[in-house]
Amino acid sequence: MSGGHELTYDEIVDHIVSDKPIPNVVEVPNITLDESLRSASEMAPRPKPWEKSAGDDLQIDMGRSDLSLGSAISDLDLDVMSKYQTMETELDNAMTNPENSQT
Repeated sequence: MSGGHELTYDEIVDHIVSDKPIPNVVEVPNITLDESLRSASEMAPRPKPWEKSAGDDLQIDMGRSDLSLGSAISDLDLDVMSKYQTMETELDNAMTNPENSQT
């Protein structure tokens, strides 16, 4: 507490029991607002996961046809791929036949 000393548990209980104001605690009035002051919602509530239809789960852009498998394969560097394949084969052989692997 900035201004005074901190209250002990017994002092806080004494303040509550004897209905004394507790220091540094703001008293908030219990006010009920009129329902006419409430604004109307402009957006619809979001659907819950179990309320979604099966068609909502798949949102695929079927109109995109600028990619093809041929162009993707031609862009690959075959030397790098063969190097990785050789390394993978060597690793597989070492894992299956540990006595035949090089050290």
